[in-house]
Amino acid sequence: MFYTVLIHKKLMEGEMKNLFILNLLIIFLLNCGTGAIISKNDGQKIEGKILRNDKENMYIKTYSGEEPIKKSDITDIDHPGNGVLIGGSILSLYGILNISVGLPQCQEQGAAFCTGVFLPASIGIPMAIWGYFVWTDSVYAAESSSFDTSYLFIPNIKLANNNSYYGFHMISQF
Repeated sequence: MFYTVLIHKKLMEGEMKNLFILNLLIIFLLNCGTGAIISKNDGQKIEGKILRNDKENMYIKTYSGEEPIKKSDITDIDHPGNGVLIGGSILSLYGILNISVGLPQCQEQGAAFCTGVFLPASIGIPMAIWGYFVWTDSVYAAESSSFDTSYLFIPNIKLANNNSYYGFHMISQF
């Protein structure tokens, strides 16, 4: 896995620095769980990325290389990303509620309070997005004869006086 991180000068100043570092840490930590766990009839469990399948086999990329598994031997597939999707969605919902209650008090309470108001949503939304794309990538590869899919998110953040906007660009390959 290859990462390119572009950091805007303003992003590394003040409280935005802590928020940026926390989100970056979460993204790197979440990368650990991208393999599906495939249970077989004989009780064996294989962990790896589902690449594609055909009429008889499912092809898994494991640490030892690409491995075909007969579809008739598979009893269950635990796709990656579903736990992060659920956790991120719950945290996002809590964050939205937190913003709706705390936003009117931000001006009076100061920057530390305001950071706490927005923090759950700023962590939960990227988690939910990441979990969704990892989960759908695995499910799609398991259900159809597909090519290896990949997604790339490029943050689009501009911090200026009154000309602020946030967002991202998504590049996908199917």
